[in-house]
Amino acid sequence: MAAPMESQLDRLSEDIIVHILRYLPSIDLCNTSKVDRKFNRLCHDRCLVRQTAFQSCYRLTDDLLINYLRTASLHIETLNLNYCYWITGRVLESGVGCCKNVRNLQLIQCNMTVKRLCRIMEGVKKLKTLAFTLQDIRDFHTELGTSPDAQLTVAGLRVICLHFRHQLEFSHNISMHFLSQPSFFEYCRDLEELHVLGSPSSSRGMPRYLLQPQIHNKDNLKNLRVLCLNDAIDPAARMFFFGTLFEVCKLSLSFETLLQPTSNLQQLQDKSHFVKCLQKIDTLKYLDLSRAVFDLPNTVFQLDRAKNLQYLNLADNSKIQSPSLKVIAESCPHLVSINLQNCHNILQVKRDNQMEADVRGLQMLLVTCCRLRHINLSGIHVHDKDNPQACLWQMLALNTEWRSMSLSLCCLTHTLDNEQEEKPLNKRLLDQSSVSFAKKRRIGLQSVMQEPSTSSEPSPAEPLAPSSGLSRLVSQCPHIEEVEVIGAGFRSAFNKYFGVLPGTFSYRACMMAAKVKDCDLLCIGKWTNLKYLQLTGIPGIHQGQCLVAIAKGCVQLERLYIAHLGMSGHCQYVRSLCEAFNHFQKLRDLRLEQPYLKLDSVFFSACSNCATFERLCILSKNATFIDAAAVNKFVDKLESLVSLQLFTCATLTSCKHLQTSLTRRFEKTRPALSVCIHPLVHDELSELTTHIPVKHLEELTVLGSGVCLKPPRWPW
Repeated sequence: MAAPMESQLDRLSEDIIVHILRYLPSIDLCNTSKVDRKFNRLCHDRCLVRQTAFQSCYRLTDDLLINYLRTASLHIETLNLNYCYWITGRVLESGVGCCKNVRNLQLIQCNMTVKRLCRIMEGVKKLKTLAFTLQDIRDFHTELGTSPDAQLTVAGLRVICLHFRHQLEFSHNISMHFLSQPSFFEYCRDLEELHVLGSPSSSRGMPRYLLQPQIHNKDNLKNLRVLCLNDAIDPAARMFFFGTLFEVCKLSLSFETLLQPTSNLQQLQDKSHFVKCLQKIDTLKYLDLSRAVFDLPNTVFQLDRAKNLQYLNLADNSKIQSPSLKVIAESCPHLVSINLQNCHNILQVKRDNQMEADVRGLQMLLVTCCRLRHINLSGIHVHDKDNPQACLWQMLALNTEWRSMSLSLCCLTHTLDNEQEEKPLNKRLLDQSSVSFAKKRRIGLQSVMQEPSTSSEPSPAEPLAPSSGLSRLVSQCPHIEEVEVIGAGFRSAFNKYFGVLPGTFSYRACMMAAKVKDCDLLCIGKWTNLKYLQLTGIPGIHQGQCLVAIAKGCVQLERLYIAHLGMSGHCQYVRSLCEAFNHFQKLRDLRLEQPYLKLDSVFFSACSNCATFERLCILSKNATFIDAAAVNKFVDKLESLVSLQLFTCATLTSCKHLQTSLTRRFEKTRPALSVCIHPLVHDELSELTTHIPVKHLEELTVLGSGVCLKPPRWPW
């Protein structure tokens, strides 16, 4: 191997080994001593290279990849190149084509044309799983028709993941074509899983073609058990997904996974085949019916038979009430993850045409479903003045094994009165429930029952601070890895100006949220296992001391998203944020959204002190002019940076000049670097962002709640 490449290998090999080990949980650690920091040693260690993942390995270059794949090609069985958008198509075809024994191949958002993909498929006869990106699905079907060997490979596939990345039209007069024609399904024989991924779309752009697949031989899909659509509102992806769903339901299949967000259930209930298919709910493990408004329970969706359900997404369903949660608790004992985001009525019940407070459904859900580890309750207002029993943090603290949660800001402001404090929470819950409910034992219940009244607790005459709930939640749930504290009704400025769909609920921020102050969030720093934190729409934050505490205490934190802290017209926490940059140990992603930011040399110099930065997104309406010299110095110093996004009030000319300058300067030495600098309020914003790599756009630019958005450990 050439000498100039040695230093690159030293920097890169550690990243590769980390990603490989992530996909090898059963690896014999005794063999890891053979791992060397040079590629030639790594490539010959069959134990390590059998499952190879280059996703998020941003130091990878064309030369390193081709050398690795040619050396290790005979041993590779799983090859993950998802989102390696900077690797050339020629290298991908040459390198992947050498891996004759590969069984799992993932090529989402790679420079891969359908011609190259079909040529690769001709040589990988053992392939069982294929994930790839398409710009026009008609081309894939056409190209398959000319390649008998590629058709044989498709016939043996059991898992297909389609990522739609269509070219969008942004003109005022868009000519759209709705097509119904055969697709690659005609060549499938053993397909068991179909995953359809759309890209985040703007309401201002539409694809030119929408295809509904025709399936002439429906027996080709008789083994289908998993059918999934991601959360992005992509017209092309949705047309393909629901067109497929309508056809396969005629086979009366028994699904294990059905993820269909933003579906029109009212229309689907008129489809007899769909109703029969959905009534076979006893086999389902993962179900997503988010953004569909329907009553629960109902005659079609017989949840009482969903005994094996582990993941349930009912986000944005305004008809879900407290009795609905009781049905879920009684029917789904194995539930691990539940998404109730924006289900505004789950703490109420309708009696005599009036809504009354009722928390018994949520209480029963939290106590009965003892395997729950992930929950999303964001967007839901919880006010003690309206519902004195709705002490959410105490209910959540009954489970000491939470791994991720998303809460509204006003959930943290509840203050117990003396009478309630005298009676333990578990006693109050049992008093409010049925006898059968009382027999259930909740994880962590014993620790709550035995909680002593020590001198560290406030005296009866001393009122509890608004943060006492969060503090106890932190102490009771030490294993938390992902937390979101979101002001109910908050919407990112980027989502607004980008025109991203779907539109979120437009509720005004409640006055209760203003009670949460900077000092109330200091306890978050005690979550030492925290990897992801989102703090958005918190008007009571001013100086930002909590950010320093979080940086010092959350030593595992990798992703931090903060937006609109304090008063929108006065950003006072920048000094604390700059100090926090000195203490972050593993921070990779920072998304900062705040009006009137001062993006000067002091700010970017502080950012560069965080040596682990990989992605930085700043959105600031009415921000002061960007210091171009400071940005250049920042990017030059921080070699790990792979995505820089600046959306401010700077002029379009200055933004284009800075973006072009950075792109040309680093395009050869750092090919993975993606730079997007643009005015936040501009008509061309939607069109420009189509050039941002989908991974960065989905995970960083577009802001939303990510907790329970997908089933735990979901591959796509």
